[in-house]
Amino acid sequence: MLRTLTAACMHTALNLFALIALAELARQDRDHTR
Repeated sequence: MLRTLTAACMHTALNLFALIALAELARQDRDHTR
């Protein structure tokens, strides 16, 4: 039970991290084109 919960939390955290990293890259991309 606890292992499944931890795995789910890690999975969610990784997804969030990926989203933030992609957003940051996109923002930097737009800054360069300006």
